[in-house]
Amino acid sequence: MRKIVTTIVFVFFMNILPLLFKPELILSFKALFILAGALAMFLTQPAFSIQETVSNKTTDRFSIVIILLASIISVSSSLVEWAYFNHRPANAFFTGLGMVMIVSGILFRVYSITTLGKYFTATARATNQHMLIKTGPYAIVRHPSYLGAIVVMAGVPVFLNNVVTLFTTIILLTIAYAIRINTEEKVLNSFFGEDYKQYSVRVKRLIPYIW
Repeated sequence: MRKIVTTIVFVFFMNILPLLFKPELILSFKALFILAGALAMFLTQPAFSIQETVSNKTTDRFSIVIILLASIISVSSSLVEWAYFNHRPANAFFTGLGMVMIVSGILFRVYSITTLGKYFTATARATNQHMLIKTGPYAIVRHPSYLGAIVVMAGVPVFLNNVVTLFTTIILLTIAYAIRINTEEKVLNSFFGEDYKQYSVRVKRLIPYIW
């Protein structure tokens, strides 16, 4: 129930509120497609909890809050640009590319979450029950769920044929996930020690063979 309530709140601010002055667009194909993507993102991951965020502030450093804010701003601003400022005819190539990015990003993120299973948490933390998973998407990059989320979020302005919010989305998400990854890496290095260091040498953080 908590996950459903949280999802409704975030979806309202991210997907509905930006279109209140253009209500005819709320039920348009593009708006509904993005809404479906947002629901898929929120409902396939652990529920966001303020209590958990506060309890793990030492290890997480509120990075989950930063990511959520960056995501809300990115999607809502993309919808605002599309609804009120983007008067160019839709380009079928970029619309299709955006759809592919959103769907493939969601699938890759869900694959990453299911591979990690019970070890996937909303905040950056580790317990004595944690294991270092190196298979599946974790053999490609160390943080595949974040890569999937970035592809989804960047796919929104591409799908909407936006220019300004494509760049702002990339900048916002790069900053947000860089903070989260640096925070999480400290936890993982501290918890798994030499095993994680060796894993880090073989597998890049977020972009295969690059970073």
